[in-house]
Amino acid sequence: MKIEREAALNLNIYLPVAASFGANYVESLQFLSAALEFFQERPVFTAPRIDRLNVQMPNLTIQDLHSLWSISDSNYLPSVFYRCEC
Repeated sequence: MKIEREAALNLNIYLPVAASFGANYVESLQFLSAALEFFQERPVFTAPRIDRLNVQMPNLTIQDLHSLWSISDSNYLPSVFYRCEC
């Protein structure tokens, strides 16, 4: 009897973190700073059925950012993008 294993599925997911508190721009930046701190302190996550989820901040060009924001059909907000690899 031959047993075959499922091939591992490797994913790269871009996760946007954006902050919009209306006229309170300072609060928006504080929220964004807290998100940066959270992912900086926890670059690796584990969960059932996921061996490792690595979270990294990729180097994106202005054109990359423009493309990512254009996809969402939104106005630009203070933001950071993370690449999640599992």
